[in-house]
Formats: sequence, structure tokens, C-alpha cells
Amino acid sequence: MDTVALQETRLPATGSTREKDFTFFWQGKPPEEVREHGVDFAIRNRLLGSIVPPTEWSARIITLQLHTAAGMVSLINAYSTTLTSSTEAKDEIYDDLGLALRDTPQQEPDFLLGDFDARVGSDHSSWPSCLGQFGFGKMNESGQRLLEFCCRHDLCITNSFYDTKPQDKVSWRHPRSKHYHQLDLVLTGRSTLRNVKLTRSFQSTDCDTDHSLVVCRVKFQPWKILRVKKEGRPRINVIKTCDLHKVEDFTAALVNALPVPPGDSASERWSHLRGTIFNTAMSICGKRHNKSADWFERGRPLTWWSTLRLLQEKCREERKALYIAFIDLTKAFDLVSRDGLFKILAKIGCPRTLFSMIQSFHKDMKGTVMYDGSTSEPFNINSGVKQGCVLAPTLFGIFFAILVKHAFGTTTEGIYLRTRSDGKLYNLSRLRANAKVHMRILRKFLFVDNASLTIHTAEGLQQLLNRSAAACSVFGLTIRLKKTQVMGQDVK
Repeated sequence: MDTVALQETRLPATGSTREKDFTFFWQGKPPEEVREHGVDFAIRNRLLGSIVPPTEWSARIITLQLHTAAGMVSLINAYSTTLTSSTEAKDEIYDDLGLALRDTPQQEPDFLLGDFDARVGSDHSSWPSCLGQFGFGKMNESGQRLLEFCCRHDLCITNSFYDTKPQDKVSWRHPRSKHYHQLDLVLTGRSTLRNVKLTRSFQSTDCDTDHSLVVCRVKFQPWKILRVKKEGRPRINVIKTCDLHKVEDFTAALVNALPVPPGDSASERWSHLRGTIFNTAMSICGKRHNKSADWFERGRPLTWWSTLRLLQEKCREERKALYIAFIDLTKAFDLVSRDGLFKILAKIGCPRTLFSMIQSFHKDMKGTVMYDGSTSEPFNINSGVKQGCVLAPTLFGIFFAILVKHAFGTTTEGIYLRTRSDGKLYNLSRLRANAKVHMRILRKFLFVDNASLTIHTAEGLQQLLNRSAAACSVFGLTIRLKKTQVMGQDVK
């Protein structure tokens, strides 16, 4: 199990703790109140880089987002009221669940996990949109309320869609009647149901509770979320400590810069001491500079032109023909489909806050035309990225990269390079071996709104151009034929 939803944990307030294999995130009542209810997520440690930290709701609801190859997936852990609770308490928990579902973007799959204390029964004919053909038992009042909630939000009860043994459908045994019931459920949207492989109970699992463990197997590939790291402090040029005059200057400056530390706590005194030493050392010794920014010469980055030049030399050494097509797009930045751009950002896992900011930048954008001292009426601008925005090149680069991936996702044409992974790159005899040899394909080079395609044959180049034209038409872009050129090297 990678993600576990726990209910009735009875932990106070909000917090998290990391154990050997799992990290626990909990939400409960304030410490001054009675310890009851409480919900908890247990996430396997290897998935911590793929989740967005849980969002606080109440002592009965906690939400979490998981970044997958299909986009963000929202997980909602709920602990519902009991059958004897008041109508107002039941309405409140379902209202909160509705708000939690509305807060998730429409394109994100939702999974509701928890103890709903509701018997939904097996009447598939009365509830065909949300109940499968393999339900269990009879419906009660709380079950009808849950089924009505599922119909309003287009949700399905996955426990009822799989033909399992009777003991694998129930999760709780009544202490007096000794009858088994299905109270712990997993809910998801109809469109997401195809990703669910199985939902069943395990009666033999020791969970230290009167409820059985309910496991839902879902086919999702987690992806790591790329987070921007904070810029650290510059490094001090410690080589200058070999200079005795610098050492004496540092000692004198440090004595003058260290008055009585403020505050009485050890943390405040240490923070003041650390900052004073660093600032004094930086003023005396200065910042350390790297000798080279990369393996190539500093100040001369490896552009796509220099890469193409190296590729030309390599093909000439091996006496192979080289065809290069330079593609230019017509008004590329102005013709970007915003709906397509927003769908792409959601699919690649753009954080919700950043996604909302980007949408707000392009919402209700208007423009005017000035001619001969007069200005036209404002008109809507419904396509393209925002002119002058620092995000415009990045957003177009993402859009263009997905376009190229769509165009060449299944093709195998291109220029293949053989390389090794054991440090024997320049041993040509080892490159002819089959073990530890990797094939790398060079097909496309992107630069702003231009691209170049490379291949060994004219027929293959024509196929790449056809794929590019088809992809551009799908994404709403146009190739500028006048500026699109083809170059051949050592061709017949």
C-alpha cells in the first residue's frame, strides 16, 4: 500500500510525523476540545516528492493531491457521522464534502475514501449511474443520502463494481446482531473508474479496530513534482584565509561587529552570531567564483547552432548524408490556443496556485487599435500568450514541446547515436558491444518559436515535415513556408 486513509484517529490539531516507511498527516479538533473524530493520511516516503501537502478542512475531512503521469489526482479522506446523529450534522458533513469537490479542478480525478457509515445496498436498477451490479445488503437512510450525493456529483461506489467473495465486500460486523455490513467505501468519478482495478476488503488484516481494511488498487504512475529551490547564501572565498593580513583584518572586524547579542534565548543568540560571522567574512574575503560555469568555455553556452555544427561534423566523419529542415512558425506567440495551453499545464502537473495565476493573467484580456490619432473600441483577445509577460517564453516553450511530442511520439525516424554508461566512451571497440550501450536519437532542436529537424534520408525528412504540419494544424499553429528552408550535406 502506498497511500492509506485513516479515520477516527483522535489526534489533536494539525501535524505530521515521519516514520521509517510512512509519513503521517493528520487533522483533528483543537487541543482544548474533546479528542474525537480525526482523519489521517499515511503516505509512503518514496511518494513525498509527488504530493501536495494536505489541505485543512475539519476534524472529519482532509484532502491531498498526488501528481501522476495523467495529471493531479485529488484524494479526500472523510469520516462521516453515525446513523444516530442529527440531520444538521449529516447535512454539514455532506456540504463540506461538496465544497471539497468543487475546490478541485474539473479535469482532476477525485477519490473519496473513508468510513461513511452508510449501507448503499445492491439495488443497481434504481441507482444505475453510481451503484454497480455487485453491491451488498440493503440500503438504509444514510445510504440513500450518500447515493443522492453521488448522483449530484457524478460519483461511483467502486466497492459495488467487482464480483468478489461475500466476505470481501463487507468491512464491519454489528456487535449485537452479528450481521456484516459494507460501511467503508471508495468513491470516484465515472470517467476515472477505468483506472480502478479492484476494490475489496481484507478480513484477516490486523488493524486494531472493529473495521476491516478496504484496499483499492488504482493504475496511476506517480511523478515527482519539480519545486523551485530557494537561493542559498553565496560561498565565501576561503582561499584568502591563507593571507595573514586578511586573517588579521577579519579578526579585528569581527571583534568590532560583535556587540552584546540581543535576546536571551539560545536560538536568537546563535542566529545573531552566525549572521555576523558570515557578513564579516564575506566583506573581507569576498564571494567565491567558479572557474567554469560548465564543461564548455564560460560565457559561450552550447546553443542549438553549435549542436547542429557538431552533428554535421559527426555525419561527415561517418560519411553519412544529413538533411536538416529549419521550420519557422507564423505569429507563433499570438496564435497559441489558451484552452489547449491550460489543459497542457493541468496535465503536466502545474501547481494549483500557479495555474490560477496564469489563468488570471489571460482572463478578460482586451486590446485596441490606434490609427491616425484615433483609438478603436476595445475588443477581446482570446488567443496567444500575454505580450511582454516574463512567463510568455516559458509558456510557449511548454506548448511547443508538447506539440513536438504529439508529432513525433510514435515515430522512429531520426539520427541515432550509440553511447555507453560505464565511462568507456572513447573505446570504439566497446561501442560495438551490445551490453551497456544506449541508443540516443537526435531528431529535433527547439529554439523559441523555431525548430530544426534532422535525418539521414530525404524520404524520412518528408515524413517528419508531414507529421509537423499535422501537429501544427491540431494545435492551431501555421508553418511559414517562405522562411522554412531545407539544407542537405553530402547528398547525391
